[in-house]
Amino acid sequence: MNSDVLSTPSQILDWHAEQQAASGFRYGRIPLAEIRRWRLTQGKIEHETGRFFSVVGIEAKSSLAHLDGWSQPIVDQPEIGTLGFLVCRRGDQTNILAQAKTEPGNVGAVQLAPSIQATLSNQNRLHGGAATPYLEYVADDGLGARVYDRLQSEQGTRFLSKYVRNVTCVVD
Repeated sequence: MNSDVLSTPSQILDWHAEQQAASGFRYGRIPLAEIRRWRLTQGKIEHETGRFFSVVGIEAKSSLAHLDGWSQPIVDQPEIGTLGFLVCRRGDQTNILAQAKTEPGNVGAVQLAPSIQATLSNQNRLHGGAATPYLEYVADDGLGARVYDRLQSEQGTRFLSKYVRNVTCVVD
């Protein structure tokens, strides 16, 4: 882990560009029928476990003319994910831990992300991958002192009735 303290916007942008260059990550579109472990069933696209998320269709009914009859695909992810920032105070200086997160679909592949960013399925390691780093700081009996911990709605035009837990913890 790179533990450099970046203090200026230009340092952060340079670091982000370095992370993008180093990732070597590429992705491309494939037909839905070729996606491993995902299926089209009962009018929705879902993972074979029924977890993570699904893609469903919705249609709006509204007294607002521009919304009445609106239909679109939307991500249905009822489980609550966690977005968390770990903050460390040293004297008059405040440091915030962020990460370079590489995921398919990100613009440029690598995004500047919170210290902790994971769906419940990822927190429970359903994907078979590594444990979510720093999750122990935001657990109910966590190591961090929570200064903010709220459920908030997530991008209503992309996610169906989705909430995400936003948390900020001060750590030593």
